[in-house]
Amino acid sequence: MRPCFWFILAALCFVANGHADSLPIQQWIREAIQSGGGTVTIPEGVHELTSPLIIEDAQKLAIRGMNKERCLLKLKAGTLGPPAPLISIKGTSRTLEISGLTLEGSSSTSILLWIASPDTQAAVKDVTVRDCLFKDFEQGIQAQRVHSFSLERCSFSDGSRAVVLQDTPAAIARGNHIIRVTTAFDCIRAESGVFDGNELWNCDVGFSIHEPSQAEKPTVIRRNGFIQTRLGLAIPEGQELPLLENNENLVKGTR
Repeated sequence: MRPCFWFILAALCFVANGHADSLPIQQWIREAIQSGGGTVTIPEGVHELTSPLIIEDAQKLAIRGMNKERCLLKLKAGTLGPPAPLISIKGTSRTLEISGLTLEGSSSTSILLWIASPDTQAAVKDVTVRDCLFKDFEQGIQAQRVHSFSLERCSFSDGSRAVVLQDTPAAIARGNHIIRVTTAFDCIRAESGVFDGNELWNCDVGFSIHEPSQAEKPTVIRRNGFIQTRLGLAIPEGQELPLLENNENLVKGTR
């Protein structure tokens, strides 16, 4: 992805002038999409948005924070309308990266990151989320009908469902930390995923798997650690187990 130096320079100028909370992030995203892609860099600061960020029909676009622990996005409490996703990725978007950000919930937020396609024929493709923090959420990430989704080295804390994968096959989640959530990974018709090296602390359910009966490849749950997690794997009665390899403290059950 070629760098968009104008977006970086503009961001730094806004911060230098004390306007970190009024950054025109949506405008930068729109202009990057119109120019065919690039990188939109978000500077350090607490950025309270008055409306959700929407990424639609984007190609080769990266949204990167300069420091994930000091670059926070949230919807301003009291934003008019029903709770909405903080960031939405939709349409025919291709080759996207979200990285280096803290996404925090509020009373105005339903989902922190929502990725959805209208159907499986015109799906969002090749989305990578890495090195991000997700805090205080109803749902952290929801991916619906996404082709090629990967989640790497992210942290989730204090919420209901951290990651929901629906009709999103062959997703990859590696090296993530999830703490104090009801369900870490909720997989609904999301067969053939690979979940490798994740740590789950103080969760009620680690993996909830609802696979179709004729999945081409099994879901792989490998080298995950379950610490003070009541049920590491929950599946419907009669469903075949995913492939389980070298997990620590994994307790299986039906639901």
